[in-house]
Amino acid sequence: MIRVLVIFTLFCFFPFTSVKANEPNVMFLNPGHPADNPTGHFWPNVNYFMQEAARDLNINLRTIYANRNHILMKSFADEVIKAKPDFAVIVNEKGVAIQLVKKITAKKN
Repeated sequence: MIRVLVIFTLFCFFPFTSVKANEPNVMFLNPGHPADNPTGHFWPNVNYFMQEAARDLNINLRTIYANRNHILMKSFADEVIKAKPDFAVIVNEKGVAIQLVKKITAKKN
């Protein structure tokens, strides 16, 4: 079963009490670009800090980038379903989080 976490603020806490003893797999649907861009440094920095935290906490983190395209971000639900991570971190960019959560959680694993 894929658990979906939605980020509404910069800070989020992962409920690791139910995680398997091995390293959890987390997929981050980053709405930004993988490197600096005209919209600023925020999303590359978020990803950098998530990578460092994942390394410290022995978490396998995979990031996919929407490149500021919320329509592209909607298609990431299929990628999350296919990858079957333990957790998916989703940002509510332009209100797409509800659609993503519904689509991801509707699939039986």
